[in-house]
Amino acid sequence: MGRRRSVSEWPNVSHFVDRNDHIRWRYRRQGYKTVILHGEPGSPEFLAELEEAKALGPLAIGSAKVKEGTFSALCVAYYESHGFAARRPVTRATYRNTLERFRLKNGDRIAKEMRRSDVLRIIDRMADRPSAANHLLQVLRILMRFGLDRGLIENDPTHKVRKLKIEGDGFPDWTDEQIQIYRDKWESGTKQRLAFELLLETGQRRGDVVKMGRQHIKAGRLRLTQSKTGIKINIPVTAALQTELDQVPAGQMTFLHTGKDAPFTPAGFGNWFREQCDRAGLGFVSAHGLRKAKARQLAEAGCTVHEIMAITGHKTMSEVERYTKAASVEKLADSAEAKRKART
Repeated sequence: MGRRRSVSEWPNVSHFVDRNDHIRWRYRRQGYKTVILHGEPGSPEFLAELEEAKALGPLAIGSAKVKEGTFSALCVAYYESHGFAARRPVTRATYRNTLERFRLKNGDRIAKEMRRSDVLRIIDRMADRPSAANHLLQVLRILMRFGLDRGLIENDPTHKVRKLKIEGDGFPDWTDEQIQIYRDKWESGTKQRLAFELLLETGQRRGDVVKMGRQHIKAGRLRLTQSKTGIKINIPVTAALQTELDQVPAGQMTFLHTGKDAPFTPAGFGNWFREQCDRAGLGFVSAHGLRKAKARQLAEAGCTVHEIMAITGHKTMSEVERYTKAASVEKLADSAEAKRKART
C-alpha cells in the first residue's frame, strides 16, 4: 500500500493507495475499529459512514473477543445481522451509539438473565431525560426481539415496558417574533443567516440541511432524499432562501461549512447553531424548532395536511395534524371575535 495522509477537517481520517492504485479513505483511531469510508470526502455517503464509524466506541466488536451469552455478544450478533445492515447509515450510527453507551455498563451481563424489572429500573433512572430514555427503550426492544428470533434469549425484558411521558411538545416551535429577532441579528450574507434560511425555508432536519449543496438545486427546486426516512423531497426554493444561496462561494460541495471549510456533522451543526441563537438573545430555541415553525406557518396559511407533508417530508399525518388543528382553532377564535364585535 502507498503513503497515507491525514485530513485535518476530519480527525482520524486518512487516505491510502491500495494495491490497484486506487485512493481509499478510512477512519482509524487507536483502540477503535478501522473503518473504510466510501464516497467522495464530504459527500452524504462519506459523512454518514464517518458518523457510524465514530459511534463504534472503544469496545472490541469482534465476536471472538466477547464472552458467549453476554449482552456484548448479543450486540455483536445484531451488528452482523442482515436486519441491522439493511438500515440506513444514519440509523445504524444512532442505534450503535445508543447500544455502545449501554454496553459500557452492561456488556458483561448475561443477556438472558435481564428481567423486566431491570429495564424498568434503568428507564426510571433516566426520568430527567425522558426522550433519551424512550429512545434507549426503543433500541433495546429491537435488540431483544432480534435475540428472541435467533434463540439467544428466552424472554423479552422490554415487553410491556411503557415509554415515559414527555411533558409539552418536544422541541419548542419558534414564534414569528423570535424569527424576526434572529433575522435582525444576523444580516443577509452571513453563515448564520444562511443556516437559518436553510432550516426554516426548507423545513428539513439538521442532518439533511448540512448535506445540501448546489447538486440538490435544479430549475429552482430542491431535490433530495431524507436521510432518516428515505422520503424524496422536491420543493420550490423560496425567494428568501435563494437570496442567501446566491451569496455562497462557488466550489463548495455543501452550502454550510465549518470554520475549517469542512462540512458540518449534524451534531456539530446543532451545537454551532445553538450558539448563534444564544448570541441573538434567543433562549430555548433549536434548529428542529424551525422545522416546526415551517409546518405551523404552512398550516396558518391554510395548507392541507398532505400539502404540508409534501414540504416537510413527515412520514405520518399525526404530527402535522397538530399544527393544522392549532391553526384552525386560532382562525375559528378570530372569526368568532370578529362576529361578536360586528354585533356590538
